[in-house]
Amino acid sequence: MALPYELGEMKTETGEVLRYEVEAAASDLALRIEELLREYPLYRQIVERTGSSKVSLYFQKAIKSEIYPVVRDIRVLYWKRRNSLEASQNEDVLCIPSKGIFLFLEKVCFDETVSLRFVSPSLRKRFHSFYWALRSLARKSIDRFWAIYCRCRYKKAFRGPSADKSVIAVQFVEGLDLQRRADIVWYLPSGIDPKRVLIYFDWPDSYPVDNHIINEIRALGVQWVCLKRRVLINKNNPVWSPPLSGKKRVTDLDIKPQGEIEKWIYRKGKELLEEINYWSDFYDAFNIKANFIIGGGAPGYVARSIAFDLHGSKDGYLVTKQRSELHWPSLSILGNYPVDVFFTWSPRSEQYLLPNANQIIASISTGYPNDFVFKHKQLETKTLKDLLRSQGANYIVALFDNSHGPDIAHSSTNMEQFYLAFLNWLLEDPGFGIVIKSKKPSVLQRLPRVQPILEKAVATGRCIRLGDEFGRLPVDASLASDMVVGIGISSAVIESAIAGCRGIHCDLTNFHSHEFYQWGYERIIFDDLDRLITAIKSDKSDRATCPELGDWTPFLDRLDPFRDGRAGERMGDYLRWCLEGFDEGLNRDEVIRRASEKYKGQWGRDKAVML
Repeated sequence: MALPYELGEMKTETGEVLRYEVEAAASDLALRIEELLREYPLYRQIVERTGSSKVSLYFQKAIKSEIYPVVRDIRVLYWKRRNSLEASQNEDVLCIPSKGIFLFLEKVCFDETVSLRFVSPSLRKRFHSFYWALRSLARKSIDRFWAIYCRCRYKKAFRGPSADKSVIAVQFVEGLDLQRRADIVWYLPSGIDPKRVLIYFDWPDSYPVDNHIINEIRALGVQWVCLKRRVLINKNNPVWSPPLSGKKRVTDLDIKPQGEIEKWIYRKGKELLEEINYWSDFYDAFNIKANFIIGGGAPGYVARSIAFDLHGSKDGYLVTKQRSELHWPSLSILGNYPVDVFFTWSPRSEQYLLPNANQIIASISTGYPNDFVFKHKQLETKTLKDLLRSQGANYIVALFDNSHGPDIAHSSTNMEQFYLAFLNWLLEDPGFGIVIKSKKPSVLQRLPRVQPILEKAVATGRCIRLGDEFGRLPVDASLASDMVVGIGISSAVIESAIAGCRGIHCDLTNFHSHEFYQWGYERIIFDDLDRLITAIKSDKSDRATCPELGDWTPFLDRLDPFRDGRAGERMGDYLRWCLEGFDEGLNRDEVIRRASEKYKGQWGRDKAVML
């Protein structure tokens, strides 16, 4: 029986929400189990086949993903005992699958106070697994058939954009609109030949790719390719796939697995090798030397990096940019940044990348990627602010929420309290206005008690909820406000502060170990909603009562040492220097080292750090 829980409501002995403890415990356990795997010849053969140390990162991430629910239940049980809450007889015994990596759990983590029961999957679960395996096989078969058809029908679609020059591949996730979050903020100022840029579609969870987006890409002059048929609205577009008789970069495993653990290693190893062969073929087909990814959390992203690194070839590199405020310790978010080069907002980010669990080679501080839009947003947000002022709002707060639920640091209860506190204030005070920029539509949709209050607030004309949330920048709301408030350690607050706005973190997760509590407790971060509301009401009445409230001025250099609108330009220069290095025949390490030294000379020794 599953334990009832709400990680955002359950506090540890330090006062922080249980989610932080669960994340750290799952990462620690994954590291310990992966060390045990190294004793198996089958595991060692996988490492030998690739010649890459990053195999360990792949397995660590895969292990954590599978054991996380068990670790969560253990921590919930500990929490109940610590808080003198009785658990039922069923809750005292944790049932875990008697297969695969779960068989290690009894050896590495649990004491005698925890009872584990290894059980076989129920008939229902077996049928469910069989159904999804059959569905996956059917999809793969259809995709394979379509790939064969495309190979025969659209031969020109699989020719590289530049046969003699190295290419940057860009994963399409955020889009192309530079007034929003975009995948190519670095492209226009880089001076890189458009023929050397290839946008690829492989992320079905991003918004659907239609012909309008394809036409925008063509207008930029860059090339594009689709890697998954379901990503495009027009499913008749050609989909790239490896050559039908291509040479495998990594050969299959030849050790026959014995026992459940080895079967798990074999299955995960096969998945890894297949992914490596796929991305190796993709890189070779288009002469790709840099793969700019936006994702990174799934184990498969490690394979994209290993494909550049086979047997020490160092034939290219994986790169990403910082998308949000880094506040989790590196070991807690094990494997979330499996890249060689990481473009960060500031040197402060490095403390969250150490110890270097992701095997990053270089951290390059470029500033906030979308800083060039700040000036362009002034007129648009002035119109929004004037509209609220015309309705009587003489003090405006921009609100930023986050995802919520039982497995998240932000509970639905806390999110509900957050919204109701501000909306009820608005209904009571005719001089108060709100601009809401939600993370995504489902955040508010899943707060039924908030909906009727929100409707009343909107009806006053002093509450505006920005639509089309996905990809919108926080400054769309914050530049129209007198104060910005975000739930938790809020990236939106940091982004707004970099743009020159006043902002406060409403940290109901009680993440007291975070440095912001040392920077300015109850000035830039609060852990009590009532005290936060009282402080903002005082600021509304008379700012002189607390001039430091929401003021990030003393800390701006730590958030973004540049703030000059040129972050994209810096990213583009670095990428161009890397391309030039590959053109000269240098390997990955030499390319990154030279580009980093050149970057240091131009922007400062602390702006490019080899990790």
